[in-house]
Amino acid sequence: LIMVFIFLILIGSCVSCFTLIGGTAVDSQRSVSQIKQVDPFEKMANNSSVTGYAPYGKFNADKLSNSEIRGIKYTVDKATDLKNGDIVTITAGPLDGYTWTKSTTTITVEGLDTVITDESQISEADLNVLHDYCIKKVESDIRGTLGEEDFDSSDISLTIEPYNIYCLVSNDHNFYSVEPFTIFSAYEVDYEILGASGTFYKYVRIPKAVIDADGSLKASYDKSSTTDGFLWVEDLGV
Repeated sequence: LIMVFIFLILIGSCVSCFTLIGGTAVDSQRSVSQIKQVDPFEKMANNSSVTGYAPYGKFNADKLSNSEIRGIKYTVDKATDLKNGDIVTITAGPLDGYTWTKSTTTITVEGLDTVITDESQISEADLNVLHDYCIKKVESDIRGTLGEEDFDSSDISLTIEPYNIYCLVSNDHNFYSVEPFTIFSAYEVDYEILGASGTFYKYVRIPKAVIDADGSLKASYDKSSTTDGFLWVEDLGV
């Protein structure tokens, strides 16, 4: 009887073990069936967007997040040297407990200000505004330098015409410098003063000049200044 009792105990233990193992398998199957299938981009918050200036814009994928699902790792196929109209592909990495209805999506870069590298980027209307402003500034600067109070207005004759526009862009495309891009609008000045005449050149330096997302010139006219000559052109190898 004792041997039979021990045998029954052993059988019971084994049955319990098999029941436990079977229970675990059932629970595992249940967890698989509970894996959520969602769109990882539906609630994606693009907290960084694309920053900087075209064509050197940057996309920081590390700042992408999902407002409902934590832990999704997003990557992008192109993160630097972006301009308006570029298409960036975003990929959602795997995450335990989820499967994705789609693993990639795309966004189109828009809204960036664009660095000016050539005068042709500036519209005719904006060029007219720029030249009107600069010519008045050049004339005011010249008359102030001459001390116009010492002359009658008829003693001074100035003809100021646009000569050229030079666009300078910092080699550091992170644009950490104070004035990463500047345009220099040059003017040819013909003068007659008390019978003497001649020609010289002045340029107006306008910092932080860009083309905005709407295609218009945006510049810090209030920070502009005038300078004589073109020594800087030779120094810069322009």
